[in-house]
Amino acid sequence: MFRAVLEAMSRPGRIVAASETLHPPDGLHPAFGAVCLTLLDFETPIWTDLDSESDAAQWLRFHCGSPPATPEEASFVLITRPRGLCPIHRFHPGDEERPERAATVLVQTQGMGTHAGRILTGPGILDETRLHVEGLPSVFWEERSRMAPRFPLGPDFIFTAGDLLAALPRSVRIEV
Repeated sequence: MFRAVLEAMSRPGRIVAASETLHPPDGLHPAFGAVCLTLLDFETPIWTDLDSESDAAQWLRFHCGSPPATPEEASFVLITRPRGLCPIHRFHPGDEERPERAATVLVQTQGMGTHAGRILTGPGILDETRLHVEGLPSVFWEERSRMAPRFPLGPDFIFTAGDLLAALPRSVRIEV
């Protein structure tokens, strides 16, 4: 799973197959759960839109042990309902001395494709590629596009759908 995340981050917009064998509780897709189990631990503060008493939240707490944080302070932000993703400027962008401290935002979506969608350019992309993420509010793309000039600051995004994942690192530019 770690290799799948690395592949997605190093080749932005590419859709990568993730775990088909993981069966997380209702409310979490296999790729979302697998990324959480791979990247989260007791030292990674998280914020999530999950109900804290849900089976999914309890499962994550048990397996990862991540302490809760505000959206502004979280190292990882877990979004299971993409309509609630914005505004994205509230997520930690890192700072000039430690840009690597920016939040990683994991977003569970209804589907993804590369046949249409936004045009992505930047490191890891030969010429350009396209990424369509179902269920994201259109304002997300506008907000994320406005963040590009602030590089190396800004959050990184990982999108999941079923057993698939794709990444949108902060270094990528988006044509809106």
